[in-house]
Amino acid sequence: MIASWVLWTPIAEQHATLVICPFRAATGLPCPFCGATRAFVYFFNGDGRFLHYNWSWLLVWVAVVAWGAAAVARRRSGRSPPLGPLRGVAAALKERPRLIALVPLVLLPFWAVALANAGAILGH
Repeated sequence: MIASWVLWTPIAEQHATLVICPFRAATGLPCPFCGATRAFVYFFNGDGRFLHYNWSWLLVWVAVVAWGAAAVARRRSGRSPPLGPLRGVAAALKERPRLIALVPLVLLPFWAVALANAGAILGH
């Protein structure tokens, strides 16, 4: 978020075709993370072009900020932060380490957005 405020839109446009992602370099396709930084930069600069990039990570950011606010509010009221679901995931991964193979399934919605916006992400 702070990086998005520091970066300016012309910087994002200047480096739009710079290939840094190994997946993209190998396949020519955007990965699930491609376009996220530019989406944040455009969003925090008030530019609607964030919708032409991987805007789905903004939804994750909103969810994390909301969860953090809820955790702070619970902590201030003397209750413990809402860590239950995170503990469940950690315990499940500890019991069944093969569940890590499901990570690509979790990334599918983000990849779908990146592929849908591939023209802008790839600079075409």
